[in-house]
Amino acid sequence: MIIRRNLKLSIILGNIWRPVLVTTALAGVAVYKFANWGQTLLHVPLGAVAMLSGALAIFLAFRNASSYDRWWEARKLWGSLVNLSRTFAREVLTFVAPEQQDAQPLRRSLVLRAAAFAHALRLHLRKQPELMVELSGLLPDAELTAVRASKNAPNQLLLNQGRALAAAYAQGLLNDFRHIQLEQTLKDLTDVLGACERIKNTPLPRQYDYFPRVFLWFYMAVLPFGMVHDLGVFTPLLSVPISIIFVVLEGVGRLNEDPFENRITDTPMSALSRTIEINLKEMLGDQELPPPVEAVDGFLF
Repeated sequence: MIIRRNLKLSIILGNIWRPVLVTTALAGVAVYKFANWGQTLLHVPLGAVAMLSGALAIFLAFRNASSYDRWWEARKLWGSLVNLSRTFAREVLTFVAPEQQDAQPLRRSLVLRAAAFAHALRLHLRKQPELMVELSGLLPDAELTAVRASKNAPNQLLLNQGRALAAAYAQGLLNDFRHIQLEQTLKDLTDVLGACERIKNTPLPRQYDYFPRVFLWFYMAVLPFGMVHDLGVFTPLLSVPISIIFVVLEGVGRLNEDPFENRITDTPMSALSRTIEINLKEMLGDQELPPPVEAVDGFLF
């Protein structure tokens, strides 16, 4: 997630340098042709270009709004995950036989598994393989090996939580109400997992990605030829910035569409999962806490 107020020019140019070169070259061709052939050049009415720009703006506005909805929903889901993790830890510490000291290992394992779930969900969505490294201090070796072998690590962790709670209920460490309440929290965590997977696995309808790109390149091709009769050699000074505005709008929508790819524009899952781990370990009374994830050059991952 970008938290700095201004972006580096190198980052911007790194994403749009190809369209800049193309639209500059097209503007140069339009100026050259007009200088040599004048009115014999194919004339594109400026009114037609204006209508095309309006239609393109509508397409890009719709796509950007849809993409932002996906990005914002992803951020809300991870905000909900932070709250649900804290809630689950509090319920475990106050519901699971809090008066019995010998139940402390069970309470601790449940809370640490909740922290492991946040890390596992992040790795699952980013399709990163560092599961053993990230979870090694949070899960027993045998459970970690089984979780790693599963197709869906966060879902397996929720199943393990449910089994542990069922065993605690069978041992009389939980009454009916408290067991039901903890299961409801696990259900809410499952909903977060499913919603994140929906965003990850369901792209924006391809027609809303393909056609705006086609219209954008067509617009970039005809724009200089619609302006050259009025601006002459100064055509690139106006046609290039106008084209780049639409290129940037298209690029912003494309980046926001997928908020779980570990890019600078994405949901900062590394920082949020670390926050969950810190909060839950602090609730357990641990003194040695991992450091929070800091922004790197204005970007939080």
